[in-house]
Parts: sequence; structure tokens; C-alpha cells
Amino acid sequence: MADQQFDVFLSYNTHDHEVVERVRRWLKDQGLTCFTDRTYLVPGQPWPKALEKAIDASGAVAVFLGSAGTGRWQDRELYLALDRHTKTKLPVIPVLLPGADAALGFLSLHTWVDLSDPVNESRQLQILAAAIRGLSPAELETEFEPQHQICPFRGLLPYREQDAPLFFGREVYTQQLVDAVAAHSIIAVVGASGSGKSSVVRAGLVPELRESSESVYEIATLVPTSDPLTSLARTLLPLIEPEKWINWSKRDRDVETEKYVRDFREKKGTLRRCTEHVLDAQPGTDRLLLVVDQWEELYTQAKDPAAAKTFIDQLLEATIDSPLRVVFTCRGDFYGRVISYRPLTDRIQRDAHVALGPMGEDELGSVIKRPAEETGLQYEEGLVRRILDDVGSEPGGLPLLSFLLEELWKHRRGNGLTHEAYDAVGGVQGAMSKKAEDLYAELDGNRQKELQRIFMRLVSIGDQSELTRRREDLSHFDDNQKATAEHFIQARLLTTSYVERADDQAVEVAHEALIDRWDRLKDWAEESNDFLRWRQRLEMQVEQWLTQGRDQGALLRGGPLVEAEDWLAKHSSDLSDEQIEFIQASISERAAELERQQKINSRLRKLSAVAVSLALIGVIAAGVAGWKWSEASAKAVEADTQRGIAEYKTRIADTVKEEAIAEKSRADMEAERARRESRDAHRQLVSTMGLQAQLMAEERPVSAMLMAVRAIGDARKFGIEFPAAAEQAFRDRLQGLGGVALTGQNGPIWNIAIGPNGRWLVTGSRDGTARLWDLTAEQPETTARVLAGHDGSIGSVAIGPNGRWLVTGSDDATARLHALDWRILIDDAYRAVGRNFTKAEWNDLFPGEEYDPLCPFGDLSDGDPDWPEPAGERGRGGGRSVGPIRQPPASAL
Repeated sequence: MADQQFDVFLSYNTHDHEVVERVRRWLKDQGLTCFTDRTYLVPGQPWPKALEKAIDASGAVAVFLGSAGTGRWQDRELYLALDRHTKTKLPVIPVLLPGADAALGFLSLHTWVDLSDPVNESRQLQILAAAIRGLSPAELETEFEPQHQICPFRGLLPYREQDAPLFFGREVYTQQLVDAVAAHSIIAVVGASGSGKSSVVRAGLVPELRESSESVYEIATLVPTSDPLTSLARTLLPLIEPEKWINWSKRDRDVETEKYVRDFREKKGTLRRCTEHVLDAQPGTDRLLLVVDQWEELYTQAKDPAAAKTFIDQLLEATIDSPLRVVFTCRGDFYGRVISYRPLTDRIQRDAHVALGPMGEDELGSVIKRPAEETGLQYEEGLVRRILDDVGSEPGGLPLLSFLLEELWKHRRGNGLTHEAYDAVGGVQGAMSKKAEDLYAELDGNRQKELQRIFMRLVSIGDQSELTRRREDLSHFDDNQKATAEHFIQARLLTTSYVERADDQAVEVAHEALIDRWDRLKDWAEESNDFLRWRQRLEMQVEQWLTQGRDQGALLRGGPLVEAEDWLAKHSSDLSDEQIEFIQASISERAAELERQQKINSRLRKLSAVAVSLALIGVIAAGVAGWKWSEASAKAVEADTQRGIAEYKTRIADTVKEEAIAEKSRADMEAERARRESRDAHRQLVSTMGLQAQLMAEERPVSAMLMAVRAIGDARKFGIEFPAAAEQAFRDRLQGLGGVALTGQNGPIWNIAIGPNGRWLVTGSRDGTARLWDLTAEQPETTARVLAGHDGSIGSVAIGPNGRWLVTGSDDATARLHALDWRILIDDAYRAVGRNFTKAEWNDLFPGEEYDPLCPFGDLSDGDPDWPEPAGERGRGGGRSVGPIRQPPASAL
């Protein structure tokens, strides 16, 4: 390729190779020379430099956009092409293929070619050839006007790298991510569903890294899917073996992918080594950024928890002192699951954690106005203000806004976006559900039922009945279901992508917001709740069966099989082929087991018949050979019979024993899973509260601190480690809220109480002391009185209803009564054998309705307790064993 010049550089996705090759041959027949990477890039040379040189040697760049989107190498080609267009006016010509989702970053370009309609293909190819030769748009006489025919809003779909020129509102967070990637190797981007996590990484961070002058990045993006190790291997292989990957058949790709997955599982191949191979295959590239989008799929979609753990461990190990950077996005309500794995928690605390909060009004305003300004759209007066008021600060409002803007564009008048269109589509709150209902109403009765079955295969149900998206291969749907799904795909409420298996498309709900907003979908899920939960359990059992090579021991038996037969009869169309095969294999194994049992019973019956026959022969022989011989023969026959019966019973007993052991093992596994899920649920609750406190710290600091205190308290209550750095951050922010600090105790304060008249505040500490503060004093922090005497931590304090008496409870098994009237100095204790007062409250000490003279403190109505005899020593640990204590009448306190 040395010093060779080209008329046009053809940039395309591998999936579109056939149509691009046909266009290349046509252009060649027109006398135009075309650069394609397959023809001119030499393996082993510095690939980025060669690519840059090839674009500089071309008179134009034609960018082909098909249904599969842009490819991995194509993203870098697009960046270089647009950069040259800006700097040197290099012609860049987008070419739309059937099913294309146009890149918003090209809307500023004047010449487009539309090959999506075969009827106009000849005319459009002539336009392409003329554009490559440098004719102006006016000379081309093209009627395709991208700014009027391509929507500048993405609706429910995330913004991509090629959409960056029209991505607004997240500039601050984009810079935070750029700084984080420069300083750290693992970065967690956490935010509520609909906060724009995917967009800020793909359309914010990635383009900024492309422009970095410090490092040259290769960027790969994946979602974990149901098989995260396969997803990882599929993402890396085209970068490790770029030339081979292009020429491999589907079978070759599957075989190579499985090798990498097996090596990942067996720790033979590591992500660190793969990173080295990626960079070796692309001389001149010095860093690899791996974007793991929708991290929560490791918990909601992954069929094998061990594979999910291996995936995480590979990322953690490979990012230590390495050119690999990992950025992952995760919904905030799953962050508790993230930090439930200690190695990952430690890394996130040490590296970076970016909490993506809701947009402010100015940021939302830029989302609404800036794309319109860039493409010549105009809002009717007052419409922007109306939209902002309707969006408000509602959590999850961003996807509702994005969907609304796309619907407004579809209902535009010329270049105008109007109030009339806003009302027609249902406004911010109603546009999405209205669109779904309108599409549903367009289907006949049978297709409506098909649609319900489709959506029930595209959602998962969580422990708290929350619904999340799940991905399903289109190949699992029949032709009727595909046609029905296409109805929603065209409306972009469902979306397709090439994942997990490079040659198969998958379909999923475009955004969780549709699940949250469409009542009909939620009703369907509620109706199918039991089935969805059972199917999720079945998926794990099927995965185990397949992993074990269809082992008969992994098949269903007993009650679970009966349940599966029932669901199969009711929902066969809602199950995959593998799931149906698994159930049918279980049924066949049960039939085979029954047949084996019948054969054993038959042999036993025959053995008994032989025994009877031999006994009769023995009786006849007795007359000839004598009674003793007959008796001996009969006994021998009976012994043989009994031995056969015993052997049969032994076999049956062994079978029952094996099944019992297997059942116990399964029960133990279920119990352990339940315990683990319980711990995970508490971890997730604590983490969610902590994250929520961080997200609302700026706007609602007091509420944020209360949320944080509760999170820390629950963490201690359930024995869950709360990140020390987060706790310290909450404490630091608490210091900034003002107030008076009450100090002096030498350990954590476990409990506090305030008297009914608001005068007294008491604090109980782990140091074994309580402190009493007078809140009516001018300087309450100087009024502390130390209440000592306990041998253990004070876990509870309580003040009586009339404010005259104070009780402290300790884990030394004593409670102490203190008078709040300084004229009476009382500090006594009683001991309840075997009882711990760390959580005692006033009603624990006085729980009854009537006064009981057995109360060791006696009648408190006269201002002085009646100490029991013998009173015992009133010092530390004094008192005597007593029975239950009941509360004195209200007048006594």
C-alpha cells in the first residue's frame, strides 16, 4: 500500500460485508479505486497508524451503516474520518443500508446515500459515485435531507459513540470519568434505572478517550448476558485474531470461543494474557478499555453463579498493574450485590466509584433544546417550560423525556415541535404507555396473546417481585412470534442486538422504563408470577444438566418433575427447546426407572413360583427318598427364595438411600442458597440506603444523614461490613450540618433517650458509662454527669414517663436505676440471672398493667425506691436475683 492513493475508503461492519462488496465491485466498474481493510491491511504492522495513513490517502470516506450498527474497528475509522472532515474538509458520506439506525454524529454532513430501499438503489449508487468524485450537494440533485428525515433524539436507546455530537447534559460526569480512568483501573458507574449510565460512558467517556493525546485506546464493550465468560471471549477474540475472525466460519468461531471459556474456567488462560494479545495484534495501541454495561446481569441473567464469580475474578486480577481499564455500569438497586463480594468491594473503594445523580433543570434543558438547535428544529413558545415542569425531579424521568422527544419529532409540523403534538402523544408521563397500548390495539386477538408470551420471555422477576429485562435469542421464537415482535421493534420499544453469539440476534425490552410504566405488562407479569419464578429455577437446572453433559443424575424426579409436567402442559410455548428437552428427558428417565422396577418385580414373582414348584417336588420325593430329605430340600429352596428377596430389598434400600442422600444434598443446597440470599438481601438493603444517602446529600443533607445513620446501624445489626470510607464520609458531612457536639465518652454511643419534658438527654456507651445532659442549660455540652457502675457496655437507656427516673441496661446482666432529682442520689442495680439488658427499654423492666410489690425498685411514687432486703451491696454489680418485673401504676411514675 506504499504511497498508493484511493478514491474512497470503505468503512463497514463485518456483518454488512456482502452488500459492501457488491457496492465495491460496482464502484470499481465505474473506474473508482476503493480501500478495504481486508485487501490492504497487512497483518502485524502498526494497525492504527496504517488505518490513519489509508484514510489520509483517500479522497473520501464512505461509512456504511446497517442493522448491526458499527463494528469494533469501524468505530475507530469513524473517529478518524470525522476528525479529518473537521480539519481538512475530507468528504465523509454516510450510506444507509436496510435496518440502519443512523448515527446522530453525521447529521451535520450534507451528502447522504440511502440504499435502504431497493427500488431507488440505482439512483442512489449514482449519487454515491458522484459524491466520491467531489460533486457538490447541489450538483448531485439529491432529495435526501438527513436533518429532516433522521430523528436527533435516541428515545429509549442509549447514546453511542457516533452520537456524541448530539449528547448533552452530562458534561460534568463525563469529565469525572475521564479523570477516573486516567488514575484508576476499575471504575464503577452507579445510578438509578434511567439515569443515563450507558450513554455517559459510550457517548461521553469513549469519545473523550479517543481524542486523548496521552494514550491510544482500543475500546471494547460487552454486556454479561446469561453466559458472561462466553460474552467476554466473544468480545476479545475479534481483537486478538482480527484476520482469522473475519474468515472463520460460525462453527470455527464457536469452537475457538469455547476454548477461551474453558481456559477462563480452569484458570489456564487469563484476561491479563488476552489484554497483551490484543495490544500485540494492534501495534501502536497502548491501552485497552473494557466497558461492561449492565453489570446487574451477573445477578439477574447469569445461569451459573460460579461463572459469574470467575468473570469478576478475571477482571480484578487483570487490572492490577496492567494497561487494561474496566468501566462497568450498574443500577443502584443492585449495588448491594456488587459490594457483597469483598474482593470487588475493596477494589472499588480503592479505585473509583462514580454515583450518577439525577439531572438538574439546566442539564435537562440542554437535553431538550441543544439537539433541536443543532438540527434546525424549533419548539413552540412555552413548550420547553411545560416539558420541564412535567419531568420535574421524578426518579427515572430521563427515559420518559427521551421517549417523549422522539415522539414529538415523529409528530412535527415541518421543523416545528408543538403543544398539539405534546397533547396527542400523552405528554411526559403518558407517552410511553400510550404508545405501547396503541401498538397492542393494532394487533388481532391471536397476535395479542403472542405478544403476551413474547414479553413474558423478556422479563425476569426478582426476590422482591421487581421486574427486570432479560435477553432472548430471536432464534427461539417461531415465525409468527418474530412477526409480532417486529411490530414493537420498529417502534423501538423492543430492540435487537448481536450479542453472545456473533451470528445470532437477540431481542430485549428497550428500557426498564417500559416495564415500570406499562400497566398491561405489569398485569401480565403478576398473572404469571408463579410460572416466571419456576422457569427461572428451571433455567439453572437446565444449565447444570447441560454443563454436566446431560447427566441423568441432574434430571428432575419426584415432586419437581410432577410440577414441571404441569407447567409444560400449560406453557409449552413459553419454554425454550432446551428446557422442553430437559423435562422430556426427565419424564423418559422416570419411565425407564419404572420399567426397570417392573422387571425386578417380575423376576421376584418368577423366583417365588420356582420355590413353590420345588416344594411340591420335595413332597412327592418324600415318599420315595424319605421325609428328612424332603424337609432339607424345602428348607434349601426357601433359603434361596429368602436370599433373593433379601437381595432385592437390599437393592431397593440402596436406591432409596441414594435418593434420600441426593434429596438431603439438594435440601442442604437450597437451605444454603436461602441463607446466602438472606445475607445478600440485607447487604443490598444497606448498600441501597448508603447509595441513596450519597445521591441526595447535596439537595437534602439532613435526610441523607438520617438515611446514612440507618444504613450504618443496620449494617452493624446484621453483621454486614459497611465501607469504612463511606462511613467516614457520612461522619464528615454530619460535622458540616452544625449543632452542638456532646463529647467525652471513650467508646461508640450505642443508644440515646430524651425525657418526656425535653430537659434530659442520656447517652449509653460501649465504655460502660452513661452521660446525662441538661438540654435546658445555656451550654448543654458542659452539663454532663457521668453515671458509672456497669461492668459491660451500656446498650440501652430509658427515661420514665414522668421524667423522674432513668434506667440503664448493660450486657453485664444488670440494670441500674438513677434518680433525675438531684436531691435524691440513687444509683442502684438489680441483676436478672442469665439476662442481657443491651436492648432493654423502660417497658422491658416494667411490662405489666399493675404494680407488683416484687419489683426490686419497689414503689416509685413516693420519690424514693423501696430497696428489697437484703439490699446487697449498692456498688458496682450490686443487687440480687429477682423474678419478672411489672410496671407500677401510671401515678407512681
